[in-house]
Amino acid sequence: MAAGAWKVFNRAKKYIGNGTLSLSSTTFRMCLATSASNLKTSASAKPLMNRTSLTGQVTSTLGCPVLGKALGGEVWTTGASAGQIKFDTSDLVFTATTSAIANIKYAVIFLTGASAGAQKLLCYSTLTTSQITSLAIGNTLTVQMASGGVLTLT
Repeated sequence: MAAGAWKVFNRAKKYIGNGTLSLSSTTFRMCLATSASNLKTSASAKPLMNRTSLTGQVTSTLGCPVLGKALGGEVWTTGASAGQIKFDTSDLVFTATTSAIANIKYAVIFLTGASAGAQKLLCYSTLTTSQITSLAIGNTLTVQMASGGVLTLT
C-alpha cells in the first residue's frame, strides 16, 4: 500500500529545533495505528508527544510489534535544489501472525528510545481514506514510502 504524504507532528518540529529529536544520530521505527487512533484528534487536551501518548496502536497480540519495526535503508539526500535535504527509507512489511488485524488506517514513524518518554513521534501517514477492514492471518501489508521520500527540509 502506497503511503500518502507524511505529516510531521508539530511537537516533532519543536523537538527537532531544540535538539531533543536528532535526525542525524538516531534510529527510527514504524508502528501501525487503527482508525480509532487519536492521531488526528485536534480536540485533544495535550498534543501527541511520544509513542505512549498514541492510542489505537496495533498491538503485539495481533502479530505486529507494539514497539514497531525498525526502518531500514535510511538515507539523507539532496532534494530538488541544493537547499533541500530529503529523508527516505525502505518500504516496510507487516504480517498478521497470531490473528487478523482490523481497522488499520495509519503508519507512524517514531524515534527509538530506551524509555517510553524518549520514543518521540516524528510523523504519520494516512494509508487509506477509510480503513483496512481486516488483514487475515498470514497476509502482509507493505507500507510503500511516498516517491518523494518521507520528509523534506528546506
